[in-house]
Amino acid sequence: QEVARTADHKPSNTFYLWRVDVQQAAAHLSNELVMCTVNVMARLGHETKEQAEVLQLYENATKPKGKGRVTLTTEQRARCDRLRKVGAILETRLLAMDDDLFLFLDA
Repeated sequence: QEVARTADHKPSNTFYLWRVDVQQAAAHLSNELVMCTVNVMARLGHETKEQAEVLQLYENATKPKGKGRVTLTTEQRARCDRLRKVGAILETRLLAMDDDLFLFLDA
């Protein structure tokens, strides 16, 4: 709603009033947070599945000597590092969204 202090309705001389349905806004935001959480979990699963071969090689490379230990190439190490960084970022975002979601579900 527009409440003008003068007849010309200049924005600098006008008050603008609006109403917000807080329950509806909170419900919409919590729905968006759930959808984001699902998307991040799917992305994390996709990244892990996509790099399953390198993860297996990494597990074999970190075994004690003499038990099927293999060495990783530079490319494989880079892929492992990338997966570790992406995984850490995605897991951090999941934790943050989880905290945010509890705020809106609690209200």
